Amino acid sequence: MKMLITLCSALLLFSCGGSSSSSSMSTEEQKQFVLDVMNDYYLYYDQVPSIDLRNYESPEAVLDALLVEPDRFSYIGNRIAQQNFFEEGTYEGIGYGRIIDATDNTETVIYVFDDSAAGRSCPESNTSSCLQRGDIILSSSRSGNDINFNVDRSGSLFNVTLTIGIVGINSVLTTDIQTRSGITVGYLALSNFLAPTVAELDTAFADFNQNNIDELILDLRYNAGGFVDTAQVLASYIAGINGVGSDVTRLEWNDLQTQRNERIPFLSLENQLDLNRLYVLTLSGTCSASELVMNAITGIAGIELVTIGQATCGKPVGSISFSFGDNKILQPITFSVVNDAGNGDYFNGIEATCFAEDDTARAFSDPTERMYAGALHHIENGSCEFIATRSPSKKIPSSTFNPDPMANVF
Repeated sequence: MKMLITLCSALLLFSCGGSSSSSSMSTEEQKQFVLDVMNDYYLYYDQVPSIDLRNYESPEAVLDALLVEPDRFSYIGNRIAQQNFFEEGTYEGIGYGRIIDATDNTETVIYVFDDSAAGRSCPESNTSSCLQRGDIILSSSRSGNDINFNVDRSGSLFNVTLTIGIVGINSVLTTDIQTRSGITVGYLALSNFLAPTVAELDTAFADFNQNNIDELILDLRYNAGGFVDTAQVLASYIAGINGVGSDVTRLEWNDLQTQRNERIPFLSLENQLDLNRLYVLTLSGTCSASELVMNAITGIAGIELVTIGQATCGKPVGSISFSFGDNKILQPITFSVVNDAGNGDYFNGIEATCFAEDDTARAFSDPTERMYAGALHHIENGSCEFIATRSPSKKIPSSTFNPDPMANVF
């Protein structure tokens, strides 16, 4: 069974694939199905309240009634859409990631996928025909599959019309290599942990290896997660020989499902790095598989973890998928994750070593972008910049977390 570790955030998600059920079910059967799964596979099954299914109109309502703290991640979604997203790296839309301002409902574009309407329509000669990181979408209107966006780009207003289509996700948003004070620094911005992500990581780390980088800055600020085995590959590339004989993570199920407990070891891969330190850029949208990689590094000796930004979302748990109904998928939290040292209780998030704010006005690979600049400063000077170490982190309230993997891209 292929594992995903589901993670939700204001930006993205980390999820798990697995079991299946029937194709066509009545509403009553669907409600009963959800209850049965939660009483058997749910990590917190022994705390699930007793309910009368007749009091709930839908399986979604049943799930909501059964959730137990600290679970804010279990959800019911669209099976085909999720499979396409995680397995194929595709979805239907315009092709950009977004942050939605709850006060005025405007959207800020945080990245654009290359193989999308937003990405393909951006020639250097006419950048107002596309969307770019930092654009503020003031409003939008739809006519058929065409979306007209009213955009504010650094104070310049313009309209752009883009057509909804199949988006091909490039999980590696960008890479960069810089030399600072004689130190060769690699930079990798990653949006998701999908099945196709592995090939992208292979290419990126071959380049890092060829250029003999001394330090790595891993940008996971918007990465809410994905497959456990993809996270295993990334952690193994980073850990190198330090990870040999150790586990990236251990999946621990409830006491009814202990036969499913699993150890996920570090792999031996070509082009693995030999680092003494890893820099990770984090925000409250850094979730699940992203946190798993960070926790994996702290669980082994030989590599120091330095985080720049803000506290992560706090999801040391994952799930498998249960298909039911016509095209629904139930993603209940079914296991917890711990590193090789047995640590994994980070529901309050992984704190930032150095506080830094996001800087959407600049490109990821711009060395003056606040978070990237903060990491470069630490590499050169060994100290934090912008705000003192361990300043209070700004976290997105749990009520704004959306566990649906399609909720944060369009």
